[in-house]
Amino acid sequence: MYCIIIEDHKRIELFHAHFNALFYSAHHNIFVIVSALQKIQTEIYIKMRSVTTRRFKKSATFKRENLISSKIGQYSFNLI
Repeated sequence: MYCIIIEDHKRIELFHAHFNALFYSAHHNIFVIVSALQKIQTEIYIKMRSVTTRRFKKSATFKRENLISSKIGQYSFNLI
């Protein structure tokens, strides 16, 4: 339980550091704050969507990877 609290605390501190880095003055305009929050929201949305989307390899990529691994195997056994 104690380890979870420390990890959560680190995440919160990281968020605050990232959030504070978006500002250049001590007293901000409300539009600057909203813009910063929208930027963070966009970044988080992209990260969440990229985790759930699956990237499929094309057959050409599989063929290329198999060719490269076979060439590496031939090279390691001094066949080429």
